[in-house]
Amino acid sequence: MSLIFDIIFLIFTLYILLRCIAYGIYEIKEENNKFGGISFIITGIVAVIFSNILMFINV
Repeated sequence: MSLIFDIIFLIFTLYILLRCIAYGIYEIKEENNKFGGISFIITGIVAVIFSNILMFINV
C-alpha cells in the first residue's frame, strides 16, 4: 500500500512540476519577467525534490 501511495505522490508532484515550468516559461516569454519566471521554476524544482525525498525516506 505504501508503494502505491509513493508512486501516486511522485506522479502528482511531477504534474505540479510540469505546471510550474509551464508557468515559468509563460512569465518569461509573455510577461517579459525573467527573474520571476526563473525563480518560480527553481522554487518548484526545489519543492518537488525535497518533498519526494521526505516521502521516500518515510520521515
